[in-house]
Amino acid sequence: MDYKYIGIGSVVSVLILYLYFRSGNKKTIVEKRTDDDTKLLFEKLQKNDKVLKLLLSHTIRYLKRDKYSDKQLLDRLNKDSLFNKDYETVRILVDTHNISNKHSNSFNPGNYVFDLVSSDNNSTGGFGRYKNVIGFRLIHAIMPNAAYIINDNNNSIVYSTTSGTSETITITLINGYYTLDNLANAFPPSAHLSDSNISGATTTNNIITTSRVTISTPANHKFKFQCNTTSVNFKFLWNTNDKTTNAARLFGFYPVESSTATSQTSDFVPDMSIHYTDLVVDEIPYIACKNNPAGHHVVDRIPLNVDYGSNISYEPYRDPYQNYFLPISLNKLTIKLLEPLHGTPYNPQDSDHSLEFELTMIKNEKNVGLFN
Repeated sequence: MDYKYIGIGSVVSVLILYLYFRSGNKKTIVEKRTDDDTKLLFEKLQKNDKVLKLLLSHTIRYLKRDKYSDKQLLDRLNKDSLFNKDYETVRILVDTHNISNKHSNSFNPGNYVFDLVSSDNNSTGGFGRYKNVIGFRLIHAIMPNAAYIINDNNNSIVYSTTSGTSETITITLINGYYTLDNLANAFPPSAHLSDSNISGATTTNNIITTSRVTISTPANHKFKFQCNTTSVNFKFLWNTNDKTTNAARLFGFYPVESSTATSQTSDFVPDMSIHYTDLVVDEIPYIACKNNPAGHHVVDRIPLNVDYGSNISYEPYRDPYQNYFLPISLNKLTIKLLEPLHGTPYNPQDSDHSLEFELTMIKNEKNVGLFN
């Protein structure tokens, strides 16, 4: 028996078994090391997140220690320079003195277009088209309180008679400044069918004149209306149009069709004031405007809390937070002054007004500009 070959075979077998078990242990060690490395990586990430948060908080605290405002702080964190901002603000003045056709019959001070480039409407200098506008708000307004209590927006009374001669009559009131004591003077002084302020009447019996408008109770200043012949039954049609609706509030009635009677008395104390006017600019996106039931693009609401014929100087509260919108380009502004009721244009009897706006624009067009 050759023991030499038996010994060689045994040694080879041992080597094979050693190599096999050795490779198995390495695999187990590698897997164990991989698990440990993963855990270690997560721990480092968590530590780094805490460090980053701590670093950011210390940076902000350091900058605030230098008494930077919130706006400057944002610039410092963004560019570390006040001379390389991504945006800029400008202020523009819009006033009716600059309107070329303001003395024509077609011009309405409560609804007009102000061109930012020269045109037939107005001549401009220093404006031009504003690009990449992302913010818009009112800074200052000089607005007159209309001198006339009765004007083209509320000077119409419509009523129908149901006894005697049935007819629908329209009375156009006389525009002007009145008080509660002399508001009756806005009606025709006498009953004449040829009066241009009266339409629809076929008999003088049905006409309401100054003498038939009286104060029913001096203590509450409610008005009492009767036709020229006091026995005629009639009813007011306050809901005929916007003018009659505005007149209803002026004389103390709800803007609905009244009941039929020989006399009509105010439902409440007459309201002769215009409380405010809404400044509307159609070109400004709704997100930057004040939400309202009519859906108008209301930039601000201007109170008219001065005497009739006087100017209000209004500076709204400037909230540091304002709604911005996607960049737009502006080459004109459609200015509308709307009264509270039904959005009818506010007419200050051709008195001039001035508006100051602040525009925020993107300056760095390479990064975020959309208009070239």
